[in-house]
Amino acid sequence: MKILITGANGSLGYHLVEMLKDNNELYLLDLNFDRLNHLKEQDNIHFLSTNILDEEQILNLDFELDIIIHLAAKVHTKAKTEAEKEEFFQINTEATKYLYQLALKKEISHFIFISTISLYGKEFIEVKEHSSLDYEGNPYAESKYLAEKAGLDLYNNKALPLTILRLATLYGKYDRGNYKKLIDFAYKGLLPMVGQGNNQKSIVYVKDAAALITKILNNKNTYGEIYNVSEADYKYSEILDTITEVFEQKVLKIKVPGILINLYKKLPFALPVFNKLETLSTTTTVDNSKMLKELDFKPAYSFKDGLEDAEEYYKQ
Repeated sequence: MKILITGANGSLGYHLVEMLKDNNELYLLDLNFDRLNHLKEQDNIHFLSTNILDEEQILNLDFELDIIIHLAAKVHTKAKTEAEKEEFFQINTEATKYLYQLALKKEISHFIFISTISLYGKEFIEVKEHSSLDYEGNPYAESKYLAEKAGLDLYNNKALPLTILRLATLYGKYDRGNYKKLIDFAYKGLLPMVGQGNNQKSIVYVKDAAALITKILNNKNTYGEIYNVSEADYKYSEILDTITEVFEQKVLKIKVPGILINLYKKLPFALPVFNKLETLSTTTTVDNSKMLKELDFKPAYSFKDGLEDAEEYYKQ
């Protein structure tokens, strides 16, 4: 198959390319390819310098395509200015619309769009795909929602063969998010704990997310559908205990009273440190039963399994 993968050099993109590199013609699009340099001599792998924000460049890609897997996105950075806020919509919404048009032009068989459970808000418990959304004040989530909406409109009106995967928080090799930061803190002998750590998080190992994408490449039954993608829910205290066990670190848990975070939520201004603590203290869990049943997919890695598999990366 001829497959275009955007964001190919990211954590999920890297693992997806590794799974698809031997039996497909891959067209890879990203800002750089330092993690994929070992594939540059492979004849079936093509590295593109195309600007994803340039509609003309995207629509003039001159090769045949069967599938587009759209991973590229501007992710969880705080927009400090209106210009930075606008970047979310240019990259996550407008660029996605260009790719939708490319898909229709090429008459591809499948467009897989990677979205996020952040659409459900700052705090949510076992939400299903049809649950109400809450992206107000979050340009990342709002820009992803607008991209989803544009794609579903094209599915309904022009039969765009679209599948949307709303991923829980990813961790694994090349992770640069909260789990990498927590593990780095563990190596310094400290870990933050809000309250008793009873809040829960839905997560998914990056190799499991990549495996799911490969499983549905030719599944027409997923057209027009949205799936929550997660492995399981873990208490925050359990997450910290697993990190200290896998990496054999003795840590001091710095306990922050939950009431302090609740008071902070009422303030009319933001403080970066408290923002992070608030994120760690919330429950963000999704119902993944649709994925398990309709896609017949059970993730292979528990949180402990995933950390052990990516241990070498996290120790760097």
